[in-house]
Amino acid sequence: MSDGEKPPAVVDPDVTADNPKGLTGPLITYSGISPEMRTLVDEAFQRRNRERLLTDKPPYASVEAMVDAYVELGSAQGWTREDAESEVVRFLQRRALAEEGGFSGEPQDYAAQVLLALLVGSIGYSTATGGGISTWENPFF
Repeated sequence: MSDGEKPPAVVDPDVTADNPKGLTGPLITYSGISPEMRTLVDEAFQRRNRERLLTDKPPYASVEAMVDAYVELGSAQGWTREDAESEVVRFLQRRALAEEGGFSGEPQDYAAQVLLALLVGSIGYSTATGGGISTWENPFF
């Protein structure tokens, strides 16, 4: 790059002509979500604060404080307070749903995956070798 050239601008992939602010969906509010989802969002918020503490960052005092921080972060894209609240709620919802029933990387998750693979592999091997899934005489019936 010569002295007169500028470095290429970083382009946000979410910013399009239809979505100039780069929002991840339609506006939602914290007060507008169901009580069950609010509970999950609050738990995700607490986990997010623990993550922040582990990385030597101050925790947010409340969801509103997190929204305030997002207002500052999104100011370059023209976010309003409603935009920031929607993004915070959506972020916490995604985190809550991902952690609710997903693969979290805990040792028991790996053990369960290995056992499932062994079960599927043994059934596949048995079927491929002609054994199939055998049935046995049930002595109780």
